[in-house]
Amino acid sequence: MSGERTRATDTGGAVVLLVIHILVALFFAADIFLTSLSVAGCGPDQCDYTLQWNTVQAFLVFDAVVLLAVFVLGLVRLRRGRSTWWLPAGGIALVLIGAAIAHQVSHIALPVP
Repeated sequence: MSGERTRATDTGGAVVLLVIHILVALFFAADIFLTSLSVAGCGPDQCDYTLQWNTVQAFLVFDAVVLLAVFVLGLVRLRRGRSTWWLPAGGIALVLIGAAIAHQVSHIALPVP
């Protein structure tokens, strides 16, 4: 009985973390995309538009791949009855690290205050 309760708690925690991961992924995808609107404040030869656009595209692809991988691996591990809570938690960490890197590159490409 205790094992069933632990498995149900683990599944519930994984679902909550997956929902948080989806929200974090969507928030930072929108955030990184909206930073590209800063190009309106750029003067001639001030911003690197190619670097900014490539940064936005790379982060959006990275974000989608991490989300898809967490979802698929979570389903596989859940069907096998294994612990899955760490997958969405790791996905959240990866998205936060990717967003921090994308923000730093965006500040290099768009030196606008």
